[in-house]
Amino acid sequence: MEWPSGGAGSSAAVPDGSSDATTTVLRLNAMSATFTFAGNFDAEPTPSILRGFSAPVKLEVFPPLSNEELLHALAHDGDAFTRWEAAQTIAREIMCRVVADVASKEWSDPTVVDAAIAADAAFAPFVAAARGVLESAVADDGRVDRAWVEEALSFPGVGALVQRLKPIDPLLVHAVVKARSISHWSPYDPVGV
Repeated sequence: MEWPSGGAGSSAAVPDGSSDATTTVLRLNAMSATFTFAGNFDAEPTPSILRGFSAPVKLEVFPPLSNEELLHALAHDGDAFTRWEAAQTIAREIMCRVVADVASKEWSDPTVVDAAIAADAAFAPFVAAARGVLESAVADDGRVDRAWVEEALSFPGVGALVQRLKPIDPLLVHAVVKARSISHWSPYDPVGV
């Protein structure tokens, strides 16, 4: 868990007992656990799951993190893996919804897939968060590593999607992965990188 500076409130609010910490580790050593946060917070804590990881891990969180929590992690989390995972999760969910949405339509026209991506409720906020990451890299403000940006904002491939979809239409999945709106951020203006 990571808190903005000064957001931890009193020492009672931080599980490890420190009064000025902005980060603490909550260890999950059982199938389920309950953590109570007391004190004066500016906002609810957002989980930073698998913080410090670099190896691929399949972890299902119940209930899943909301789109708002994932966008917050992408834009603000101090851990590069957590930010990468948030970007991948949002993109994968958008792409899976688009596959389901256009499956019954004539999707061989790429504009149908592009329109479905642009119409997804999570797409515009995702583009805004990604633009913030790109602008930070361009400004070289130290918040993000420029090499990390390319990896973090690369969309999941066909393999990542077919693991989530049943039944699978490989041609449709390929069409969504190759959609112009994903690869070019259309219809939004790209950041001048």
